[in-house]
Amino acid sequence: MTAALLHIPTIRLATHLRRLGAAALVVASVLAAPDPARAGGGQTSGDDACAPDAAPLPLAGAHFAPRRVDGGLAWDARFVVTSDATSSFRGGALRFAVPLPAGERLVGAPGLGAIVEDGRVAGLCVAEGALQGRTVSASFFQRLSGDGATALGAPIAAGRAVQIVSTSVGDARLELTGAPLFEKHVGFVAPRAIGPGAREEARRLAGVREHVSASPIYVRGEDARGGLTVRLVDARARTKASAIAAGVAFAAVVGGLVLAAQRLRRAASVERADALLASEIDAAAKASRG
Repeated sequence: MTAALLHIPTIRLATHLRRLGAAALVVASVLAAPDPARAGGGQTSGDDACAPDAAPLPLAGAHFAPRRVDGGLAWDARFVVTSDATSSFRGGALRFAVPLPAGERLVGAPGLGAIVEDGRVAGLCVAEGALQGRTVSASFFQRLSGDGATALGAPIAAGRAVQIVSTSVGDARLELTGAPLFEKHVGFVAPRAIGPGAREEARRLAGVREHVSASPIYVRGEDARGGLTVRLVDARARTKASAIAAGVAFAAVVGGLVLAAQRLRRAASVERADALLASEIDAAAKASRG
């Protein structure tokens, strides 16, 4: 009887120990679970976003298209890898030429993680499953405030691959400001070093058609290392500016014609006076001889 009574606390102690062990296992599993941001394509930080031996993404080209959303711009990015990388791609790191503007973030997508440095997105960690054919697609949200110049939020990759930034945002357009390396041409904006062949190849890779009115920006990572700024100009402002420019040009033409007419009248008056003086001299000479 005494042995049985002593056995009861032992049973209770064992039960409590089993419960404590189960609770410890639950806590350990929660602590060991992967970060949801990494698993679901959210923000990660530093070099831990990718494996230590992650190779650079073999980039051939890219295209960035902005669109208006509540509170800012959404940048839809398409990165195209080289043709020989698709069969051997096992994931990699894509570094940007310059970190994205403060507050801009990656919109969660499977297989993608943001490499964050000093609070700003500085690149992408691309898992093997994120590559579809030769394309890695990602979206970013850039908050805008005010109507002045702002940092370009396109995630331009580092390196020498020619990338295309679309500038049309509905009825508005993004215009580069303070970029002396870039030259404005009919239908596009680009540094002088990016020739016609490089632009055509970039359009072919990204599947972008050429339109005279589109005015895309062609850029390499090395062209954007100092950061680029843009101004969002709406259609009414562009129309007003065009109308003012046309009015100034018309006024200049009219003024030039008026000046030319005045000069012609003065020249004609001088010629008539010279002819009248010559005729009077001839008449006087004839009278003196007669």
